[in-house]
Amino acid sequence: MALTEDDWSQVTDWFDRLAELAPHAREDTLAGQELAPEVREWLDRLLAAHDTPEPMLVDRTIDAVAAELARGDGAPAPQDWTGQRIDAWRIVGEIQRGGMATVVLAERDDGQYERRVALKVLHAAVDGPAHRSSLEREIRLLAGLSHPGIVHLIDGGLSEQGWPYIAMEYVDGEPIDAWCDRTRASLEARVELVRQVAEAVAHAHAKLVVHADLKPGNVLVDDR
Repeated sequence: MALTEDDWSQVTDWFDRLAELAPHAREDTLAGQELAPEVREWLDRLLAAHDTPEPMLVDRTIDAVAAELARGDGAPAPQDWTGQRIDAWRIVGEIQRGGMATVVLAERDDGQYERRVALKVLHAAVDGPAHRSSLEREIRLLAGLSHPGIVHLIDGGLSEQGWPYIAMEYVDGEPIDAWCDRTRASLEARVELVRQVAEAVAHAHAKLVVHADLKPGNVLVDDR
């Protein structure tokens, strides 16, 4: 159900007021308030998600990932990903490595079609149906995002080695702050970029998807 800007403003305002209250206190606070059905529906959904948080697979804490690695489930993450194969994708180079995951450049390698993607591979194996369900839920959420400022999901799943992965549209760009410095972007150009980023983030939020690591290095600008 789509919300207008005013509706969404009501949802977020009420969420801020109610999030830290006990359930009975929330109901007392809402008593007598005439909220539109769609506003109340989204408010209830946000509060339910707040009350029973289920961290997405890629956002699990370092401690949780370390515990999985200590159990030795799945193949250990290689020091050099180049040449590794993740299902139909062959890794041709590393883009960025973090403590929990590595983003690599990969090419389709099954002869069906040619495509380059940015492949995010978790270093820890999926353990049990709960984590598999978490991975599947994240893929469904990302598949529901459709915005020119958000990379498109192309593929995802669990590799033969036990590594969870997500294949995304590859953007040949540079971080937004570096691009602005290199091109000596005008104030108007910088404001326009911020506007585009804000629109993309708003689209994700409307789908109840929150980016847990939004920073200049994760916002790329290309030549298009």
